[in-house]
Amino acid sequence: MNHLKTAILENVGGSVSDLGIDGFISAIIQVPFIACADKVEKLSLRVRYLFVTGLPCIACLLAYCAVSPVMIFSGSGLINSGIVIGMFGVKNYVIFYTVSCQLLHCSFFAWDAILSL
Repeated sequence: MNHLKTAILENVGGSVSDLGIDGFISAIIQVPFIACADKVEKLSLRVRYLFVTGLPCIACLLAYCAVSPVMIFSGSGLINSGIVIGMFGVKNYVIFYTVSCQLLHCSFFAWDAILSL
């Protein structure tokens, strides 16, 4: 959705300058989740998977039904919330329990590289 965000914003009456607002909201929405990372990791794996997959799906529905840039901004907030929940909760579980000890650092670097795409 990020690659098409300019076109989506223009279709709902926004402009390219709204991308700055969207980027700001995307960055700020992650702060509370990062601050509460220990509480996020205490959620069960099933709940974390639900958030990681459900929030971006809701964001895509918001983008599809959008009538104003505010709906796009809220969708970006949902996507970034799901990313942070996945980054702190799911990443540690998946890597620690599926990767051998010799490849832990390499796995963390690969995961971070994938998230930065």
